[in-house]
Amino acid sequence: MQAMMSERCWVRPGVRVFPTTISADPDGRGAFAPTLGVTRRFSFLGVYRARHWRRASDDHPYRGVNDYTMQIGGWRAACKAPVELSDYKMMAVQEPPHGVTANAAFLFFSKAGDIGADLPASHGVALVAVYAARDLDPGEEILVHYGPDKHRDYPVGIPAKICKYEIPKSEYPSQFVHGNAVADGWRPR
Repeated sequence: MQAMMSERCWVRPGVRVFPTTISADPDGRGAFAPTLGVTRRFSFLGVYRARHWRRASDDHPYRGVNDYTMQIGGWRAACKAPVELSDYKMMAVQEPPHGVTANAAFLFFSKAGDIGADLPASHGVALVAVYAARDLDPGEEILVHYGPDKHRDYPVGIPAKICKYEIPKSEYPSQFVHGNAVADGWRPR
């Protein structure tokens, strides 16, 4: 298994980080859809990148305090604080406020063929990408459900389920990265 980490941003062109519209995080940052046209459902928004990937299990849930740690697909991804959101734009993605449904979803990819990487299709990878779960208006804040284990005191609306096999090849993560994926930051595990 290899974890994907890159010094490049791995985001859709036009995705920006600005102060969030979520009132529960008044000094927080949020990620926003491109302003040129509607971002369609199944559109790649970015990769939830991290410098450290480790095996994770339900028997040993994450008990740390890093708000930017993601556990998905048997792997735990974490960035050491402080996080530079200009380098890790998808870590600025907020959860929706009470009464609002998330407009984006996390998808976990475990095979190079599923992301269009320059590796044998069955080669194992660990990559968490953010995709639009519905059409996004120009400049709309990207909101995602961080899962049932996230500590919150209100219910979060879960978007319509999207499957990685519904993603068109033009929206594979590799289409938004310049250069060779291996040279651009794949790390052996």
